[in-house]
Amino acid sequence: GMNLRLTQAASSWEVLQLFRTAALNSSSCYVVLRRDARNPEQGLEEAIAASALTGAPLHIVNFALMGDTAIGHGLQMLAEARSRGIDASAQAYPYTSGLPRIESANFEAWEQFPDERFQSYIWPPTGERLTRATFAKYRQLGGDVIVPFVSENDLIRILEHPAVLIASEGVMANGTGHLRTAGTFARVLGHYVRDGRVFKYDGHAVIPS
Repeated sequence: GMNLRLTQAASSWEVLQLFRTAALNSSSCYVVLRRDARNPEQGLEEAIAASALTGAPLHIVNFALMGDTAIGHGLQMLAEARSRGIDASAQAYPYTSGLPRIESANFEAWEQFPDERFQSYIWPPTGERLTRATFAKYRQLGGDVIVPFVSENDLIRILEHPAVLIASEGVMANGTGHLRTAGTFARVLGHYVRDGRVFKYDGHAVIPS
């Protein structure tokens, strides 16, 4: 597994070496894609190319992190790769928001963010919407912050793709953790099967309606 979103200094050659190691050991690579706002498809291109060159199966973690503007392109690229025999798949969480660490590299350029962006962030201990000033304060403190990263419509497009699995989470400490740790299955069955009818349950699995 490799989180290239948080290890931006890793070179494409280093990534390729990890894929080679996986291929030699008949293992797959689980990858959180590198993200460049100016070229949001580039991270997926890098991962698919590494899989094609080495033969190591590719599984993309949290596909929705590509961002709304690139999701359509990304789904097309994933389908094209699979049609050419590349063993590529992805997973997505059934939530439109995530819970990254506020002090992480996800926010390395936060000083350039517009003021309104901070209003979409929520600090879990207090439930408050953040401002530039409170973001700076809590970034010094460190901790999890709720951040929206995909629209509901685009999330549904991802979840409906035949190469995408619905994923849960495994983060829990001292009785608290991400909603995805305990709520994923209830949310899928309640929100996307019962209420939204995006999927149906056939007695064995959740499948597109």
